[in-house]
Amino acid sequence: MKSLLWIVLFVASPASGGTLTKPDGWTATDSKELAEGAGSLTHFGIHDAPGTKIAAMQLAPLDANAGVTLYATRIEMKVANDPAAVRAEIDTFHGAAKRAQLAGSTVVEQGWTERSDDAAKQVEATLGYRDTTNGVTVASRIVIAATADTLISVSGECMARDDADAKSVASCRIALASLDPGGTEPRVAVALAPSGTPAPDDPHPTGPTISDGAHLPIAPITIHPDTQPDVDRRPVFIGAGIVLLAGVFWWNMKRRAREEDDEDQS
Repeated sequence: MKSLLWIVLFVASPASGGTLTKPDGWTATDSKELAEGAGSLTHFGIHDAPGTKIAAMQLAPLDANAGVTLYATRIEMKVANDPAAVRAEIDTFHGAAKRAQLAGSTVVEQGWTERSDDAAKQVEATLGYRDTTNGVTVASRIVIAATADTLISVSGECMARDDADAKSVASCRIALASLDPGGTEPRVAVALAPSGTPAPDDPHPTGPTISDGAHLPIAPITIHPDTQPDVDRRPVFIGAGIVLLAGVFWWNMKRRAREEDDEDQS
């Protein structure tokens, strides 16, 4: 029931302060898989913060052959309104193309923009890329806003096949443009730190990972040279074998000579 209420809030008309305008004739369903995937990522530089609220859904035309789907995610987190935290969320969003490539697809990034909208008290970014492996073009957008003690991000992805219906793709893009963090409390100013700004310290670290291995000091390993290196004894063994074979050959010759002498005397 809780996730259903979030969807009712999430898909609403602009007049009600909702966060997404659903295209006419489209269906919207809760996406537990998308929400779990979003929850596995770090948001605002923090992983798995207590009290984090995540709502995710999938929207699609009634025509199953339209070839386009809109995925939307809303994240609400009790965290300080820090420009570095906003930068961390924007960078996580920008990493979608790289994550798709790591999953085995060949991805070509087609466009990236980011900006602070002081009048609307929000930060937004757009990302476009094409998955050439699967023949899918992705247009995505994220909007971040803040209240007195909360940062909110809402993001969406229009995923269209190469043979997608053009009208459905246009409807998806219009819905994407309507994304808004919503919320019942008044917004406060939010700022975006410059690119390259480190994320704020995570109060809920999950332990070291490969990605932060550069920060893990490794004690130097001292290799002591052998004071008495091993001697290659193979020549000794080969020489002893040759001597042994020569001795056997000599003994065999002497034995045959004695046998021939005995035959002559008889």
